[in-house]
Amino acid sequence: PFGGMQDCFKNYFFRWRHATPFGGMHFFDWLDFGEGRDLMETNDTETMIFHKHSDLKCFRESFDRKKVHYFDDEEREKHEVVLKPSEDGRELVARYKRSDEPVPENYEDDAHLYVWDLENKLYVVDHNWDSVKYGKIKHTAVLAGRPALSAGEPVPENY
Repeated sequence: PFGGMQDCFKNYFFRWRHATPFGGMHFFDWLDFGEGRDLMETNDTETMIFHKHSDLKCFRESFDRKKVHYFDDEEREKHEVVLKPSEDGRELVARYKRSDEPVPENYEDDAHLYVWDLENKLYVVDHNWDSVKYGKIKHTAVLAGRPALSAGEPVPENY
């Protein structure tokens, strides 16, 4: 859930692993709800084991800005797509299953992304995604980190 902050985890992971007494919390729970939450608020560089200049940006606010929003079932359902034949039967048209609306046109500079899950359900997230509220969308977010058969950006035939 914390995209691109792997370097920051070293110190927090070390502290979590060597906490006495070990509380038994999972690492991310410890960061969000346990003792790690306080450490991340203050970012006490004096007691860090592996101290690098980049550690100075390892505050909770940095982690929170870079979080990946995982879709819940309702959000995922809104983006589920079915492929149906066009009226003349010559093409397949992608339509949102919930609303039966066609998926908007895909643009090269603002491409949609698709994810196909292990249950053969297809999801498409178009340019109407609320990036202000949730940030940039990532493929792993659609299935909340679960495995996928395929993922990418659909490219229209005329490119």
